[in-house]
Amino acid sequence: MIRAVIIDDEQHAVETLQAMLTEFIEDIEVVGSANAIVEGIKVVQNEKPDLVFLDIEMPYGNGFD
Repeated sequence: MIRAVIIDDEQHAVETLQAMLTEFIEDIEVVGSANAIVEGIKVVQNEKPDLVFLDIEMPYGNGFD
């Protein structure tokens, strides 16, 4: 099972991606999500996912920061 986290400032994008992953990909479990960079860092540190779906342009910086 692949553990994944979704980080995106648009909540509808998080919900849509999570629904699509749940419906179409059996081997991925979404273990956390965040709507901001600082929150996303905490989720990644706590969950230690195998995969991060990351929005690039977000308020107060970008996803690569």
